[in-house]
Amino acid sequence: MFVDDDITEKIFELAQIKISGEEITQSDIMKALIEIERKLNFFSNTGLTQTQNKFNIMVVDDLELSIFQFTQLLKKMGTSPSVARSKEEAMAEIRKKDFDYIIVDLYLPDLNDGLSLITEMIKYKQNYNQNFKILAISSTDDKKIIENLYTMGIDEFIAKNQNWHEEILKYIANNVIIENDNYSVFVCENNISVYEIKHIYNENDKKSLLEHIAASIYSQKPNIILNVERMKSFNENYTSLFSEIYKMCSEANGKMVILSPSSEIETALKNAFLDGVIKTVTNINDAIKIIKNN
Repeated sequence: MFVDDDITEKIFELAQIKISGEEITQSDIMKALIEIERKLNFFSNTGLTQTQNKFNIMVVDDLELSIFQFTQLLKKMGTSPSVARSKEEAMAEIRKKDFDYIIVDLYLPDLNDGLSLITEMIKYKQNYNQNFKILAISSTDDKKIIENLYTMGIDEFIAKNQNWHEEILKYIANNVIIENDNYSVFVCENNISVYEIKHIYNENDKKSLLEHIAASIYSQKPNIILNVERMKSFNENYTSLFSEIYKMCSEANGKMVILSPSSEIETALKNAFLDGVIKTVTNINDAIKIIKNN
């Protein structure tokens, strides 16, 4: 099988496999392709496919194989990403569409191109009140460049080496907002999940919420803030919900705080002797302080 040398080199680069000085065989190329396929299937383990969310994501890169590999991942998540191969194309897309995440390779093909694009995007965010997150990717390990990126205002730098695709997906998973009829959830810190509960009508609602919280706790987010401000009515039959969540958090060495409970919930906690165990506060900052103070 004949494969162009440049393409072969890029295949091994994407697979993160070092090429030895010996002659490359067809078997070596197959191993590299299998590794790329493994990376393409990683998304199934991130939890992103369960969110039912559709993200608007743009990938800015001038390496075609890199674009192909990562966009295939995103498509399997149910997202059709936009692609830009230059600063000009990227800014044109930003002006046409609202994005949630923009992933920028620093070298387009030069470092100055990437830095210039990031500067312009941040200015655009400020001027037009946009909320997209900027993830810079690069194989550079120059600490000054990386520090400068954060000073400029990027949200995350991800080294473009082994597993960089997975790291991007993990970052998105840790910042995802989930919405359904009963509750919303978002991550406000790396190990804190905030659940805004709207209502719990029956045992199925309770079970669904507990299952989701359990998954969150055991995926390294052991601290839970329950915002119950929007619960207009509360059935005391579901008071056990709070004790079960508290127990799960405690077993994972985490904490649970209830935010803005109604008088009904306060009474239910008191009747269940939970008022001295589970902390209740009236604003999110106090909840975070309680969790951070050991």
